[in-house]
Amino acid sequence: MTAPTHRLSRRGFLAGAGALGALASATLLAGCSTGTAISKDPDELVLWYWNRSLDPKFLQQAAGGISGHEPMRLRPDLIGGASYDTKFRTALAGNAFIPDVLMVNSNCWLYFPDEDLFTDFAPSATEQSAYYDWKLSLGRTPSGRQCFWPVDTGPTGFFYNQEVLRKADLPTDPDEVSAAIQTWADFRTFGKQIKQQTGAATIITATQLFNQFVSASPTRAFAL
Repeated sequence: MTAPTHRLSRRGFLAGAGALGALASATLLAGCSTGTAISKDPDELVLWYWNRSLDPKFLQQAAGGISGHEPMRLRPDLIGGASYDTKFRTALAGNAFIPDVLMVNSNCWLYFPDEDLFTDFAPSATEQSAYYDWKLSLGRTPSGRQCFWPVDTGPTGFFYNQEVLRKADLPTDPDEVSAAIQTWADFRTFGKQIKQQTGAATIITATQLFNQFVSASPTRAFAL
């Protein structure tokens, strides 16, 4: 992208997916403009994020200046703990002190009722081809606006101690271990043999196992 020939406003910078792509390799959620600004500096974009949600090297680089959009720069504000969503929803309700860019988790559907307060980053065909459609669709509102942009796909892995598996007479090669636990039934059988042969456990708590099962399920249940 070529550098702009005029100063960009907060909203002007965040008005297109291509512009935001200059800010990060994975584009983020953009907040709307607000009557009470969170920063008085017109060249400063405020980002809310939680610990370990973004690469510290990226944050440091963007804080020094946004390539192609100088003198625009990012101000990363670390928002910790369970208060993250509550803090942002409070800012939305009061229409004040709303950040320019926001990191959200897979619960971005919480903000669908307020979709008009977010920028629509309708992807081009080229941009769309670079992402999994199922991931893009998670951030697409019921009206079809792409208000939330993927950062990652949440990959997970099964870490194991080869010596423990060897003592349990189980395979230790990664490909063989993967082939042995293709289903939840396989995983239970695998874990049962480890427990019987070595006394070790594959899961720390029952709650952890339940949460993993729910996260891997195609449907969710909501308590009313």
